[in-house]
Amino acid sequence: MARVDGKNRKLKIRLSRRERLFVTRILEKGPGDFQVFRRAQVLHLLHEGRSARYVAELFRMSAKGVRAIGWRYWESGIEAALHGNQRPGRVSQIDDDQRLAMCAMVAGPPPKGTARWTIRKAAAEAAFRGIVASISRETIRRILAYSP
Repeated sequence: MARVDGKNRKLKIRLSRRERLFVTRILEKGPGDFQVFRRAQVLHLLHEGRSARYVAELFRMSAKGVRAIGWRYWESGIEAALHGNQRPGRVSQIDDDQRLAMCAMVAGPPPKGTARWTIRKAAAEAAFRGIVASISRETIRRILAYSP
């Protein structure tokens, strides 16, 4: 785990062998989830004895943020340090099946009398086909922007 030295509560991270291997695998795999990748880099450098200020300058983040990652590791372990705390958020009212149905609908031919899909037409058609009860244009835009 970590060691706390003196009154200053200087943070010194010492990863166990298993934890070092876990962090190394994340770093070798590359940035799949960027936040996890960056936190793994921070933990790796803190384990090597680098200062929070040095790591912060290297990654263009605050020293406070680097220390927060280190303290989260010290208090709660490697998983908490890498993945952070769950943040509150609104539960999505549209499930994956509905998203796929909307993407499939837009991938097909547009409604009769129109040359192409627009966001407004997609929202109206999704409600008309019963995919969703109602949906805003912005939600349709986000779904289509992040569709596979």
